[in-house]
Amino acid sequence: MKFTIHNIGFSGGKPIFPKAAATAKKKKSSLSPVVGGKNRFRRVKPAGYGLCFPYKASARHLQVQQVPFQPRGWLSEVREITEESNLEFVERRSRTKLVGVVTKGECDENALCPLRLVCDASGFYKVEVFSIVKEQGLFKSRESIKETIVKLFGSNSAYTVCRGLTGYPEHGEQLGYQPKNLRHWGIPMKRIDSVKCELLHKPKNRKRRPGDLLFDVCGPCKKLHRSLAASLRRKTESSCKSRTSPSSTCNWKVLSPKSNKKRRFAVSKSVIGERDNGSVLRAIWDRDIKDRKEFWTDQSKNRNGKHGNRWSTITYRMALAVFCRSPAAYEALAGFNILQLPSQESLKHLRTAYYQGDGPNWDNLNESAEDYSKFKEEKKSNGLPEPIGWGVLIGDEVKVVTKIQWNSRNNEYVFFVC
Repeated sequence: MKFTIHNIGFSGGKPIFPKAAATAKKKKSSLSPVVGGKNRFRRVKPAGYGLCFPYKASARHLQVQQVPFQPRGWLSEVREITEESNLEFVERRSRTKLVGVVTKGECDENALCPLRLVCDASGFYKVEVFSIVKEQGLFKSRESIKETIVKLFGSNSAYTVCRGLTGYPEHGEQLGYQPKNLRHWGIPMKRIDSVKCELLHKPKNRKRRPGDLLFDVCGPCKKLHRSLAASLRRKTESSCKSRTSPSSTCNWKVLSPKSNKKRRFAVSKSVIGERDNGSVLRAIWDRDIKDRKEFWTDQSKNRNGKHGNRWSTITYRMALAVFCRSPAAYEALAGFNILQLPSQESLKHLRTAYYQGDGPNWDNLNESAEDYSKFKEEKKSNGLPEPIGWGVLIGDEVKVVTKIQWNSRNNEYVFFVC
């Protein structure tokens, strides 16, 4: 019996010849222009290219005649239009590019200005406001260059650079903190504005005049200015007291620890003091609700306005309050038919039915004396000590509706003295 041993290159799970084993695992790939490899799109290689040939041919390989490059291009046109408009034009040259900068005023050595137009020889331009690009495009003709320059730097241009918050440095120390939506600009242009500032905008100065803090200021900066002014007003002493009062609607989370403690103490104290007033307030509310229900019941039942209508006490009281002050005003109010009200004859009858003559009301005094005598007899019958027999006359305060009253029964006038 014969045994044949094949060396497969592994011993104990590890390759004896790691390079040979790795090479054996690789698959052969063809680099022909038609089969496999990196030519996955089945394209025929042009002559003179390597294995990874480009898919886009250049002018050098296709032997196309190149157009000579003009170093200045559109810059000459921009310079002419700028000089006609009395603006500043500065050329800046780098290693690879020549650019022109159009500004309205004088710039520093680095051609920095709040508003500037930067363009190159190919006609590509950018509108920069504080080094932030607000607009960019490509010049197509001389008219487009002139239109862009006049739109930005013309005397009648509708666009203006936002002034930002010029008054913030004066009030910033009083505020004590910097809001999140406030933005500070550093060197070379120091400026304070809103994070959402439009920078270049069409101003809306409806009620503003030159010299005002909000003149030529964009909408987000105006909104931030108003919020900062409101924050400064809230820091006054009176507003601090209102925030710590029990009836304050200020959010608890915006209060300082000291103000939070004061408000919590004030709320707890007010709750303890008003705990026993619930029954009194409930009785007043029930009474008001009852009067309102009676009034609306009269309005629903007496919609036809006939003379035989029946009215509640609250309706008579309201009608008398108007009629006693001005009968003409009551007549006009009833004539509108907005409310159903008693007639003037019924009000006059009501006033004269309870006619009060001059002097004291002897009927009421005699009735009170009879009640007191019955009270004495009741005490005697129950075996209790007999009352002494002395009484006290108490005069209650009354509200006189009118100082002069006319009695239609005997055509007499009664004058009241308060």
